[in-house]
Amino acid sequence: RQALDTELAPKLSAHNDEISLNAALFARVDALYAKRDQLGLDPESRQVLERRYLGFVFAGARLKDADKEQLKKYNEELSTLTTQFRQNVLKSTKDNALVVDSAAELDGLSADQVSAAAEAAKTRKLEGKWVLTLQNTTTQPLLAQLKDRALRQRLYQASISRNNGGALDNTALIARIVKLRAQRAVLLGYPNHAARVLADEGAGTPAAVNKMLSDLAPAAIANTKAEAAELQQLIDA
Repeated sequence: RQALDTELAPKLSAHNDEISLNAALFARVDALYAKRDQLGLDPESRQVLERRYLGFVFAGARLKDADKEQLKKYNEELSTLTTQFRQNVLKSTKDNALVVDSAAELDGLSADQVSAAAEAAKTRKLEGKWVLTLQNTTTQPLLAQLKDRALRQRLYQASISRNNGGALDNTALIARIVKLRAQRAVLLGYPNHAARVLADEGAGTPAAVNKMLSDLAPAAIANTKAEAAELQQLIDA
């Protein structure tokens, strides 16, 4: 399936571009959009028309032909890179699963969780051991239950070290993806990728998002300090 994903991702990207950048098709949508107030549309139909129109515009339908060709190249490479990124994360998540030698280390987990860890070990032909599989998050849920500090540290390190170095390192992929997204955004008339994405979202602009986060920051910091004080009390005890 991953081989098919790698093969088909750029082809599907090209196929979508052939639709969204089709001048004749967009002309028909654009003509309907221009006279949407005279079409007697119900609210749902009007919403569909407006979303279709904006979908074409955000995809680059108004670009000149030369820019459309450049956009296709950006989209095709991005589809390939993001597919590779996703597959690297998937493989690293599997490879970084923790092998535990003693059931005593699993103190704090429920019987069902211990049983699941044993079953995960069996699927890897590791009889008599236990395997803690990683979730697709930075903070692993089991950290809240495991009492063994050394095992918690191993689990956390395994989680945050994914795709950071080695054959599955995503650093270069990320750098290239970020650059391509920035170039595509400029081609589409936006100052950066964030502005392109937010143009079709409720916030509207990066400035609006930053303001919201800035407004939240004082309360978040105060809450963090309160939680830190509680944790310190536990540590002292």
